[in-house]
Amino acid sequence: MQPNMYAPQAQRTWHQHFCCWCGDCDAQGWGSCCLSVFLPFIPFGWNRQRAFAKHGLLWGLAFFVLWLANILVQSLAREEHCEWDDDFNRDCESRPTVVGGILIAAFGIGLIALGYKNRLDLRARFGIEGNPSYPVTDLLLWICCSTCALCQETRTMMHNQVENGLWAGPAGMAQVVVTGKPAPGQGGSQYPPAQPSFEAPALVVAQQNLDGTSEYDRKLAV
Repeated sequence: MQPNMYAPQAQRTWHQHFCCWCGDCDAQGWGSCCLSVFLPFIPFGWNRQRAFAKHGLLWGLAFFVLWLANILVQSLAREEHCEWDDDFNRDCESRPTVVGGILIAAFGIGLIALGYKNRLDLRARFGIEGNPSYPVTDLLLWICCSTCALCQETRTMMHNQVENGLWAGPAGMAQVVVTGKPAPGQGGSQYPPAQPSFEAPALVVAQQNLDGTSEYDRKLAV
């Protein structure tokens, strides 16, 4: 869906606060939330494909490898530590091994770096506004709550109907952007009707001569 070049472009932002995991609690919000929590590699690769129309599968696969490796290391690279209290009761707990701890940190840093890079790419691609310190806040968001960041990015792509690298805008405004007319049930529109270009190609809008012959026909006659 091609946006209208004559319609004023609203300021682009992330859709809703990053703490709103389920958005408006509709199918779109619940879907993006559940996928981001339980299968994050799917929306991650999907967002990349929608935004850049390429390499979505590779980015999703890279995220999947780091995500799965982190889970496996946390589950398997552990050892049992036991202590005896004064009453000779044995108290045991499972802790990551030294190597396991290093691997967990490495895979975690890889996930954060991949997500942070993708978030900055989305900002640059679509001109998504942010506060002056957004590179730092985006990094902190992926460090402290990567699921919050991924949910917000997925909601934004879905809400604004991003496909093949094109930002169409919200569903209610898509018809306004393309035709200059309000969508059904929307009433009036804040966007003016589209106007013809003043630099239209000669074959589309030909200049008429006084005798009624178009400029295109006159050139063919010559």
